[in-house]
Amino acid sequence: MVAGAALGLSLEGYKSVIEMQFADFATMAFNQIVNNLAKLYYRWGSAPM
Repeated sequence: MVAGAALGLSLEGYKSVIEMQFADFATMAFNQIVNNLAKLYYRWGSAPM
């Protein structure tokens, strides 16, 4: 999903912006943010960067 690519770019220091055409996709993006980005903090023991 586009949100996953944006999260990866953000971790590498890029400023990523995504656009969602429909509000229904926001829940899928939120799921990706919670499952990937938020858990990275706890896996690494600190903020990634």
